[in-house]
Amino acid sequence: VGAVLDVAQGIAGGAAGRAAPITAIVGTAGDRPDDTLRGIGRIAAERAQRVAIKQTLTYLRGRTAESVVGEIMTGIVAGGVSATDVPIYDSETQALKAELNGAGGVRGARPDAARVIVLMCHEEREAVFELLDRLGARPVDIATELTDLIPRLQARPRR
Repeated sequence: VGAVLDVAQGIAGGAAGRAAPITAIVGTAGDRPDDTLRGIGRIAAERAQRVAIKQTLTYLRGRTAESVVGEIMTGIVAGGVSATDVPIYDSETQALKAELNGAGGVRGARPDAARVIVLMCHEEREAVFELLDRLGARPVDIATELTDLIPRLQARPRR
């Protein structure tokens, strides 16, 4: 999660030094240790301006949905975000649609304001790509764009 948020922070740095807020939509399979689930939540809370939880119901793997969400939420709260500020979505596509439409907003940002959304996507990858295509999202040339980000990532102050 930390490495992905490093890249998101580089992207969010944006043009002319204006930083876009980052939303982290987190969730994972139920067979992860409790401390891993809490760590995902804590890192997201410490590094993003908004955090949302998406359930991964197909991959509970012996755990209840409430248990997975509860451990992630414990980490988010430990990272300094109030549980009342964290929406919980039933699916990856539901989470992405809601956050793209400005659900809850990031400190009053307009739905059309520039922002970076990080989605841990496991369960509905094809549906997420289809949603992004319908919304006119453009593919990213990962190698080229990440190469352009490296100097910005190296120059930024570390926490």
